[in-house]
Amino acid sequence: MKYDSIIFDLDGTLWDSTHSCVEAWNQCYEKFKVSDRITHQQMSSTMGMDAKTLKQHLFATWPEEKADAFLEASLKEVVRTLRLRPGVLYPYVEDGLAALASMFPLYIVSNCQKGYIEVFLEQTGLGELFQDFESFGNTGQPKFQNIQRVINRNDLNLPIYIGDTMGDYMAASKINLPFAHVTYGFGYVEPNVPKFTNFDHLVDYLVENRFV
Repeated sequence: MKYDSIIFDLDGTLWDSTHSCVEAWNQCYEKFKVSDRITHQQMSSTMGMDAKTLKQHLFATWPEEKADAFLEASLKEVVRTLRLRPGVLYPYVEDGLAALASMFPLYIVSNCQKGYIEVFLEQTGLGELFQDFESFGNTGQPKFQNIQRVINRNDLNLPIYIGDTMGDYMAASKINLPFAHVTYGFGYVEPNVPKFTNFDHLVDYLVENRFV
């Protein structure tokens, strides 16, 4: 297939922010006087979930008001913490995105909270490389609808979505969008799609399949 634009997932695809997310969440547990603590492994298993799914996954037994208050506080604390201690870009992502941006318009669609993508762009210095972005935090809508929003408002013709989880694959599939899986991220994708163990191989594939 040939592509003329690229839409990226964020967590597990472009960077790993789990260390700062764990720190932020555990600070909120302390503030709420809850004895629970989240581990790095637990946090990794939730990366890619939207706020609604996070609530169901982690706080199903909590009173609803307490769950809502904690989730709102923790998501805001994550953004604040990332301004101080940003996530870590995966190898070759910075150079690879710069190379791709010279040939394709680039976009981001993530299930993250409002302000999260903005922090990523600011703290990594990669903001100039992306044309647009969307998130669950901005719209309250599922990922496939947010991908479609970006496609529609930017008049994209042959985009591909790049992600690391089955949820990413399913979102792309719902709107018949080509998908590529970066296997170094947080999830496993069973269907037979293009798979890449590192970002530089992904870049080579996209350049080779650029629609000109």
